[in-house]
Amino acid sequence: MKKTTEKKLVKLITDLGWDYDRLSSSGQETLDKIFKLLNISDDVTEEELIKMGCPKKLVHLYTK
Repeated sequence: MKKTTEKKLVKLITDLGWDYDRLSSSGQETLDKIFKLLNISDDVTEEELIKMGCPKKLVHLYTK
C-alpha cells in the first residue's frame, strides 16, 4: 500500500472515532479492533484537535 493511501486510510478511520458514540456496540468493537491493529491512539492532543479544525475554546471538551 502506498504511503499516501495509508495516510488517507488512517485519517478516515480516525474520523470515524468522532462518531464513536453513534456506532452500534458491535461497530464500536470493530472500530476498537481496527484502532488497535493500526496502532491508532484514541487519545488526542489539544494540538491535534486544533489541526483538525476544532475551535480552541472547545478543545477542553474533547481532552482528558
